[in-house]
Amino acid sequence: MNRLVSLSCALLAFTGSVAAHEVRPALLKVSELGGGQFLVRWKVPAMGNQRLAIDPLFAAACVESGERVDGFASGASLRSWRIDCDEGLADTDIGFPNLPATMIDVLVQITFLDGRYYTGLVRPRDPVFHVPARDSEASVFRSYLALGIEHILFGWDHLLFVLGMVLLVTDYRRLLWAVTGFTAAHSITLALATLDFVRVPGPPVEAIIALSIVFLAVEAIRYRRTGEETLAIRAPWAVSIAIGLIHGLGFAGALSEYGLPAHARFISLLAFNLGVEAGQLTFIGAVLLLGGVARRMDAQLVPRVQFAAMGFIGVCGSFWLVERLSGFFVGL
Repeated sequence: MNRLVSLSCALLAFTGSVAAHEVRPALLKVSELGGGQFLVRWKVPAMGNQRLAIDPLFAAACVESGERVDGFASGASLRSWRIDCDEGLADTDIGFPNLPATMIDVLVQITFLDGRYYTGLVRPRDPVFHVPARDSEASVFRSYLALGIEHILFGWDHLLFVLGMVLLVTDYRRLLWAVTGFTAAHSITLALATLDFVRVPGPPVEAIIALSIVFLAVEAIRYRRTGEETLAIRAPWAVSIAIGLIHGLGFAGALSEYGLPAHARFISLLAFNLGVEAGQLTFIGAVLLLGGVARRMDAQLVPRVQFAAMGFIGVCGSFWLVERLSGFFVGL
């Protein structure tokens, strides 16, 4: 069992260097410049100087003009160029031919000079985005709700924090208050940071998020070993609120990369936050369900599995903390 846990930690720690925070979709932004000309900005995940071999394919009436500008930043390939579309983009398709061979989505955002705005989430199973006459608020809501769900379900650090809270707080009433506090806190900072009322550098936030995971693991292990009721045990809601404020800044960092549509800023922010909550509650429900099934099968094994999970959380959080601190100081 110990060897299995150690191997699992090592594997997750390795993958954490690539996507400890979340699996981010590719991002296509198209902005009208006038006279049938559009500026295309294409951001796709990359490792070093190796980018995913996917590119948007516009309608035949759109011709590329000028030179492409390429670059790499923060684990992504950045590319921009211009296209001339004499017949416009409305009622045309934008395809992504190689997308079905990947596991990522593409967030498409198109802005016209007259205020029209199109957005949507393109998935590998249907790699085509149809540009409508005008994007509806319902479409914006669906797209950002899906982004929020994917962000939390593929964000290992946030999920491990939630798992640590479930393992630490065994009383369901206290757990409910802790989860509510965490939700309220990160919703506040998510909104404040996304709307530019608060600005905090990303690297320190990511490091503190990792530290919060280590803290929770240590508290849980100490309580299981000694029975000592620290603040995290007596008032988990207070701890979850304090840490939730930091995690909200992390959520805002991801949302800021996608941007908010000007005509539906509140709708998109609300949908993203609801998506995060839906993903979080789904994960908590799955953990509690698995715990109940495990107790019915072998009640004596459950404490050992829980203790191993706490160690797993602590090791992974420590790895991310060291990795993010080293990356921060190297970048200074």
